[in-house]
Amino acid sequence: MAVFSKACFFVTLFLLQINFVFADSFRCNNKLVLEGDTTVEVRLKCGEPFAIEDLGKAKVNNTFVEITRYTYLPKTGKLIKTLEFQSGKLVSITSGPRVE
Repeated sequence: MAVFSKACFFVTLFLLQINFVFADSFRCNNKLVLEGDTTVEVRLKCGEPFAIEDLGKAKVNNTFVEITRYTYLPKTGKLIKTLEFQSGKLVSITSGPRVE
């Protein structure tokens, strides 16, 4: 019984670790887009976004950075993805509503 409990514990930890690894990523054209990717890398993986918003500059850690937002519209039934870049580097991936 103790061996079974330990095995379940380690399997649960492994599954949680997988979720943390891919929490800030998404698949695009069978390629993985990750935080830290550049705008060029994302476009090579996903193609042109549906919308590009230049949001101007913001002060982050005492440095001004350019904020850009890409929006990707997936196929029906999938979630809209919004990617935010700071000075050309992906810092956030947000899932929006499903495309109907």
